[in-house]
Amino acid sequence: MSLAWKVKQRTNSYITLIGPPDKRVFVSANARSKETDPTKYNPGPVGVNYMDQIQWRDARTGKLLAASDFYAPATSAGTVPPGYGGLIYDILYDGHGVALRVRPAAKNGKPSPRS
Repeated sequence: MSLAWKVKQRTNSYITLIGPPDKRVFVSANARSKETDPTKYNPGPVGVNYMDQIQWRDARTGKLLAASDFYAPATSAGTVPPGYGGLIYDILYDGHGVALRVRPAAKNGKPSPRS
């Protein structure tokens, strides 16, 4: 084995690989916080000090393909499970869940309107 790529990204979740071998996508959570020690992340309910985001990367190169907005913290050491129709699910620390799907960018590079 050898290192294929690396990026600066914080996560407390397991990764998911989706797609056929020639188009494999690496899906992982990314945490944003002013707290520099990830062991001190507090998901709440009081004193929440970080937010989560899902990122889709080319598994071969590590190139960022898409990223969600940041949202309330997800459960620690959870998975980022794929679902039907290209959905990715994340279970939030407050017991709620989110379903995320990558939308194609408009020609101007901005996200296309929701349909």
